[in-house]
Amino acid sequence: MARQRADLTSRGHGPEGWEGGLHAEGEQGPIDVGLAIDPTALGVVVEAPGFGLMKMAFEIAEDGRTHLAQATRRVGRGEEMAIAVDETRTLRLEHQIDVLSAEVRALSTERDESQLRAAALIEERAAFEERVAAREAAARVEHERLAGLLDVERDQRLVALGERENAKAELERAKDQLDAGSATLLREIADARAARDAAEADRSRLSSELSEISTRLKERGVEIASMESALARSQDALAQAQVRLQSLEAKSVDAARASELEAANSALQTRLAELGDQKADLENQRGTLEAQLTALRAELEAEKATFETEKVTL
Repeated sequence: MARQRADLTSRGHGPEGWEGGLHAEGEQGPIDVGLAIDPTALGVVVEAPGFGLMKMAFEIAEDGRTHLAQATRRVGRGEEMAIAVDETRTLRLEHQIDVLSAEVRALSTERDESQLRAAALIEERAAFEERVAAREAAARVEHERLAGLLDVERDQRLVALGERENAKAELERAKDQLDAGSATLLREIADARAARDAAEADRSRLSSELSEISTRLKERGVEIASMESALARSQDALAQAQVRLQSLEAKSVDAARASELEAANSALQTRLAELGDQKADLENQRGTLEAQLTALRAELEAEKATFETEKVTL
């Protein structure tokens, strides 16, 4: 069954009062509710099937308290009967109503304060969300910046790693070259030491030869001096023989004696020529020995300079 819509009527009376009524049709019958309101009284009329008609009158005090002044009820077509009112209970109920009203007002106040706090919290939450959004935006910007820095650092590390690998390879090559150079240097040092030993041996040999040549040169000098002395004596004897020959020729000595003198003179001349030749040979040998001595001294000085240079290098 379709639900019926209730009819509402109202009208005003007096400066602040009004009356109104509500009528509806239900499955059990009509339902009527009437209200009459003014600043000091309230009247309520309810009529419904199975309930009958009930009228209630309330008085409204200046402090806002409401008292039930009269209540009647009629069931069916009977007479209206007053509804008994227990004043003590009414007073207790009114007191409970006052307490409940105070509690309601306190709760209303708390509700208002809660609403204010809720509004403040909502505002704070909005401000907090704005701050969070700003921080999230700043965090995203910082994250992007740090990501960029990390990318740059990663690239730099890759470059540094490549350079490190290149440097390591270069170091390995330099080490190999150094090892090869060290081996070559060791061979050169060994060769230089061998050359030094050979130079020492040559120096010793040259010193020995120089001593020997000096000794021979001294001996040749003694021989040359002896030959020069013999040559001088021979020349003196030749001069004496020539003088005697001239003297004998002047005295007209016999031919035999003259022949002896001529033979002696010829022998002396021959001996003098031999001595001259020997002297020339000795002079030549002396010059040769002096040249050899000079060459040996120069070679010895060169070997000495080379040895000193190699010694400093080593």
